Amino acid sequence: MAYLAFARKYRPRTFEDVVGQEAIAQALRSAVATGRTASVYLFSGSHGVGKTSMARILAKALNCPNAADGRPCLECETCASIDRGEAFDVLEIDAASNRSVEDAERIRQNVRTRGAARHKIYILDEVHQLSRHAFDALLKTFEEAPEHVRFILATTELHKVPTTIRSRAQVFHFHRSARQAIERRLAQIAEAEGVPIEPAALTLIARRARGSMRDAQKSLDQVVSLGGAGAGTIRADDVGNLLGTLAEERVERVLAALARGAAGPLLVELDDYLARGGRAGTFIEDLQEALRAVLYLKACGPGSPLLEEVAYDQEHLAPVAQALSEDALLYALTVLQEAETKMRTAREPRIVLEVCLVRMSRMAELRPIGEVLARLERLEQALGGGGGPPAGPPPRGRPADVDLRGGSTSDARPSAAPPSSAPPRRASYAYPTSIAPDLTARQVVELDRAARLDRPVDRPGEPRAELARAEPGAAVALAEPPRAPGALVQPAVEAAWAQVQAALGDALGMTASVLERGKPRVRVDQGDVVVEVAPMSDLLFAQLADPQVVDAVSRLLAGPLGAPPRVRFRRAAQPDAAAAAPGQPAAPGQPARARSVYDDPLVKQAQRELASTPVTRDE
Repeated sequence: MAYLAFARKYRPRTFEDVVGQEAIAQALRSAVATGRTASVYLFSGSHGVGKTSMARILAKALNCPNAADGRPCLECETCASIDRGEAFDVLEIDAASNRSVEDAERIRQNVRTRGAARHKIYILDEVHQLSRHAFDALLKTFEEAPEHVRFILATTELHKVPTTIRSRAQVFHFHRSARQAIERRLAQIAEAEGVPIEPAALTLIARRARGSMRDAQKSLDQVVSLGGAGAGTIRADDVGNLLGTLAEERVERVLAALARGAAGPLLVELDDYLARGGRAGTFIEDLQEALRAVLYLKACGPGSPLLEEVAYDQEHLAPVAQALSEDALLYALTVLQEAETKMRTAREPRIVLEVCLVRMSRMAELRPIGEVLARLERLEQALGGGGGPPAGPPPRGRPADVDLRGGSTSDARPSAAPPSSAPPRRASYAYPTSIAPDLTARQVVELDRAARLDRPVDRPGEPRAELARAEPGAAVALAEPPRAPGALVQPAVEAAWAQVQAALGDALGMTASVLERGKPRVRVDQGDVVVEVAPMSDLLFAQLADPQVVDAVSRLLAGPLGAPPRVRFRRAAQPDAAAAAPGQPAAPGQPARARSVYDDPLVKQAQRELASTPVTRDE
C-alpha cells in the first residue's frame, strides 16, 4: 500500500474529529439534521485550519444514505468515494486554475443536470482567485441555485470576495487552532504510529505551526521520516535542527543577551544557528514570538492565559521582563518587523539581521520621555532654580507666563522681585492641551536662566553649591565624600579608573554613555580625583556632576584605592568654542561662555516629543 502523509492519513472524517472548530461543526451538523441547509456556504480562514476537510464532511453528511442526526456513517460507498475524492456528484474545483468566465459558464451549464446522489455539491477552493467576470457570471446561480445543488466556497482572503457573493452565502470564519489542541492531536498521531517523541518536541512543532493543524502534521511527518527507524526518542534539539526552529534553550540565551545589552553573544548565537542550517526569516519569527511572550508577561501578569499560547517558561521570561521596559519591548518588535521587510529585498539578509540584533542590544538604554523630563527637572534644581515649580500644568487654553526675573504673572500672589521701570521680558512655553508635561514653563525658563548666569546660583535653605561659572574649563564638585587616607598617586588612580570601567554602566545607567562620549581622563589634583571630559553642553555636564553620579563614581573607586576619594568633574578648555551669545564670536584665546540650554540636542528632542512651541514676547 502506498504511503500516505499524516495530513491525509489523519484527516478528519466526521464533525467530531475536527480540532479547533467545534462551534462550526456543531452548527453544520444541526443544519443537516434539521434539513435547513443553505445553497451557498463560504468558509474563510488561514491555511491549514480545516476548511476543505469541513467541506468534505458536510458533503458526506448531505449525501450519505445512512446519515443519522446529521452524521455520516463513513461505511457506505458514498462516504468512501468522497473520502477518496472519486464521487461524481462532489466536484472539487481549484479556483486559481479555473478562474475565467468560461469556467464559470461551464459550472452554470452543469448545475442543471441531476446526478445519482441526493445533492450535487461544488467545492470551490481559493474562490477569491476567480476573476470579476467569473463572479458576475455565477452571481445569479448562487442566488437561485437548483434545489439539488449546494456550493461550498473556501478562501484564505475573505476581503477579496465581492460583497455581492458574501451576501448570498452563509459565512463561517475558521480561526487558528490553539497550541494545546495541536499538541494533543500530534500526541495522538505519534502514539498511533508508535513514534517515541518528547513533549517538548511536540510543543516546538505546535508553536512552529502558528495555529495550522496541517502544517503541524506535515512537520511531524518530516521529523519522523528524517529521524529514521530505530533512532530512539525524538528530542526537541532534533526538531530544532531539522526544521530550523529555535530551540527553547537558544531562545533563552538570546533573551538573556538582549536583557544584558550584549551584542557579541547575539551575533554568536545567530552564526551558530545559521551554520546548523537555520533560516534568517525563521530566526526573526521565533524571536518575535519570544518577545511577544515577554510583553504578555510584563503587561498582563504571570496569570494571563495569553502566556499559555506562546508556551515559554515564565521562569526564563521574568528576568527579561524586569530588565526591559514596555517601550523597549515595543521598540524591539518594531525593529524586527522592519528587518523582516528589508530582508525580502536585501542581497544578503544576514547583514540586515545582524544590524537588527545590534540595535536591539541597545534597547535597554531607551528611556521614556517622562523619565527624560524628570531628569531635566532634577537638572533645573541642581542648577539653582528658585522656588518650586507651579502646582499643576498651565490653565487649558492659556499657557503660564513666567517673568525672567523670577515672578509668574499667572500666580495671584505678589512677586518678590523688586519693581522696575522697564517692562519685564516675558516668556511662555505653550504645550498642547492634550499633554500634561512634566516640565513646566517656569522650569524651562529657569533652566535657561541658570545656564546663562555668570555666577553660582544659591538655593534657599540649602548650602551654596560649588557650581562653576559655566565656562568650559570650570570644575564642579556637587558631592564631597570622605577623602582617602594618605596621598593619591597618579598611577594608582589611573589603574583604579581602568578597573572600574566595566562597572560604570551598571552604576550610572544612561549617564555612563554621556561619560564615555566625553572621553574621560583622570588625574590627581590637590588630593582629589579629577575626571576631565571633553567639552560638552551644560545640560550633559550637569548630568555628570549630579551628586548621585559623583557619589557612585567615588564608591566604585573606593574598592581599588582602599577608601572613597573626593571626585570632581572638569571640562577641558576649548579656546575656539562658539560664543555664548549668537553672532558674537569669542575673542582669540578666550574660552566660550555657556550656550543656551535650548541648543542642546536632548532638550530639542524633548520639545519635539511634546509637540511644544516656544513663545517669547516683550511687553
